[in-house]
Amino acid sequence: MTQYFWTAEDYDVGDPVTDAFTIFGSPTSALIAEDGAGRKYLEVINNDNNEVEFRFDAVSDSGDVEGFSNYRIVDDGIDASLIVLRSTFGGSFVGYRADWKGKDYRISYMSPGFNALASSSADTPYISDKNVRFSAVGTTLQATFWEEGDSEPTPEFTITDTNLASGFVGFSFYRPRAVRVYSTGFGTDGDPAPTAPVATGPETPVNPSITNLLATSARLNWEQG
Repeated sequence: MTQYFWTAEDYDVGDPVTDAFTIFGSPTSALIAEDGAGRKYLEVINNDNNEVEFRFDAVSDSGDVEGFSNYRIVDDGIDASLIVLRSTFGGSFVGYRADWKGKDYRISYMSPGFNALASSSADTPYISDKNVRFSAVGTTLQATFWEEGDSEPTPEFTITDTNLASGFVGFSFYRPRAVRVYSTGFGTDGDPAPTAPVATGPETPVNPSITNLLATSARLNWEQG
């Protein structure tokens, strides 16, 4: 059970993100940028109709995984996908995707053709900051979609599919003329995907009096045989 969280705030403007992701496709830009309010993001720009994929390398071939992504669509005509259980990246797509496609929500199984497993209409602005949570646990796929600033709702979809049991994770954009990725998180083996940096437990402080007492006790025991 492990949680991973990535945020653009950990980088300097102009940095690449190849320390965390393997990029498939040929985007015009995939570097850290900053908006006027000082918020950093991964800027993904591509001027053709190809798909650009980002594999999150910290999670290898894994089952029972949940992903989260926080991003902004800056131009219309873009399909944004959060990916779990992807068998390969680049070339033929085999895996599950949670798509925020225009004003539609969708879960898809790609093998390599397109198979929509569930879809519904989304009454949301096209250009806005968005959140997606997507999990594949056992044979259950679950996806949640909401605008940044809103409370996380109940899942939009909960369905069963048995095609895939494990794979890689990441996100992708089709026709990504302008997308900003603020953060993404993944949880494995039952852990939820974090939406903020993962807290680490405090270090246990060393109490000198207790340490000295234990040392004295050990010495006396040794001297007394």
